[in-house]
Amino acid sequence: KGEVAEQARWLAAALHPQPQQAAPPVDAVKAKDLAWELAKVGFPGAVVVAHDHPGLPRAKAQQPETAGVDRRVQVLAASTLVAGPALVVSCGTALTVDVAGPDGALMGGTIGIGLGLAARALTVGAEKLPLVDLKGALPLPALDTESALRTGIVLGAAGGVERILEGLRPDA
Repeated sequence: KGEVAEQARWLAAALHPQPQQAAPPVDAVKAKDLAWELAKVGFPGAVVVAHDHPGLPRAKAQQPETAGVDRRVQVLAASTLVAGPALVVSCGTALTVDVAGPDGALMGGTIGIGLGLAARALTVGAEKLPLVDLKGALPLPALDTESALRTGIVLGAAGGVERILEGLRPDA
């Protein structure tokens, strides 16, 4: 029960801006306990989805067992909303672009570095670069270091997503 309670606390904390930490793994046996714990911290009726959830189509990627449940749920939701195949762009710790099949299965996709992680990596890898707030103007050309970082990170990610979407077009 302690591990399940920790998972519930992590999920509740994930809804509020906090430093990133890895989610504890959830297996099917613990999913019911996790839903109960989430109800105790103010999320009644929570549905916890593990890899073997009966409503989740099997991923069609080469390694379906390693495809993140978050990505699989997102493509299922997108496919359901548009009543067919869909593309999903998600920007968190990772920036993902995923393809949903007509049945909502994850067909495959890309995983790149998320905006916040990119900003933090630059401050670690280049000690003179500051950690910047990614909200704000994106001037071209940027005239100061903080604006240059913000513009490079945000527009670089946007350009990457555009290129991936171009490559996924049926006529590409």
